[in-house]
Amino acid sequence: MKTTFLIATLLISKLAVSQMTNIGDMYIDPNTIIGVLDDLDNKDTGYIINNGEIHIYKDFKNDGTFSYTSQSATVRFEGDNSQQIYGESTSEFYDIILNNNISEPAFELIGNISVANNIEFDKGVLQNHNFGGSILFLDNSMHSSADDSSYTNGEVIKNISTQTEFEFPIGANGYYRSSKISIPEGSTGVYLSQYYKENSNDNYPHSSMSNVIEFINNTEYWTLERQEGDSDLELTLGWNSDTSSDKIIEASENGIIHIVRWNIKENGQGFWVDEGGIMDMVNDSVTTKISGYGVFTLATIDERNILPGNLVIYNYVSPNDDGVNDFLRVKGIDKYPENTLTVTNRWGVEVYKTTVYDENNNNFKGISEGVDGSSGGGILPKGTYFYTLIYKYESEEGPKTVTKSDYLYINN
Repeated sequence: MKTTFLIATLLISKLAVSQMTNIGDMYIDPNTIIGVLDDLDNKDTGYIINNGEIHIYKDFKNDGTFSYTSQSATVRFEGDNSQQIYGESTSEFYDIILNNNISEPAFELIGNISVANNIEFDKGVLQNHNFGGSILFLDNSMHSSADDSSYTNGEVIKNISTQTEFEFPIGANGYYRSSKISIPEGSTGVYLSQYYKENSNDNYPHSSMSNVIEFINNTEYWTLERQEGDSDLELTLGWNSDTSSDKIIEASENGIIHIVRWNIKENGQGFWVDEGGIMDMVNDSVTTKISGYGVFTLATIDERNILPGNLVIYNYVSPNDDGVNDFLRVKGIDKYPENTLTVTNRWGVEVYKTTVYDENNNNFKGISEGVDGSSGGGILPKGTYFYTLIYKYESEEGPKTVTKSDYLYINN
């Protein structure tokens, strides 16, 4: 037979217990404050509805039900020793306050938790990296006060249904290094992000990169995955003099910094691609619309490869339908539909020509249009070719016509 605990008040009441083991039903009403000086252990038969405020000074274990029905529900984890948050069941919180004075990790997240409203990162690092727990921010939930002394070391999950942006409260090794996403209004999705204070070159070789990339940050990187949804989004990452490489900091003052992504082919091989970026010198950050998910970091860009209007041409084509470099990509060309693209072989024979070139359907896929008799309108042979792009755009001085000619390489 279950034991039922009912704590109900009209005025604020306070209760302190040394240890709490719950096997039955427990209801904590608004305006009620409970302090658990030792471990809180909610057994698999336990059912706790917290609509008041619980202060937990040691470990929290939940094998049963731990939830809320009121927007006044708060759980404070605070203490002077490392605290474990674990159990077989997902613990549902409305508000969480983290306040622990010890060095990382102050909170070992071994179990799964969800947050409906807010996490206040007061003191102490919440670590699920290496512990296996998960933290899910529900739609409309946020966080506050995250800094170098308090953040999440590990993966953070965000569910978005009505929000249009979210900053992941992530970091590592004593540094808060968030990633921020912005999605169109009305879009939905589930996103996961984590920060690593490590050199990405160890697993994602910096020698494999597109032609516009000059130097890839070799001290830190982020991951961003989309678990559900299909909306495009913008990603914001920042540079920091304490965590970013010296070349990135130098470029923030007199160069160009973009976000780059490790792009994986179907055969498992990968390379770094430039995702573009707009630098925000006030917030020391870069924002861009991304074309995929995975591993991201910052990089310096060769300014000579950036055309007026912020166009970038990727001069490598591998037409094998693996989803990577299947066509001659001119990033940003969709903004300038008054354009003409011509491709010739090494002898100057025109093998492709089109107007209104774009990044969707009307593009060069390494296939001759039939003007080159030797190819008979089929897939062009492996080798070096040459392109000429002519486009019109509106500059600050007025309309301009830009012509860019260079080589491209086809690798079948």
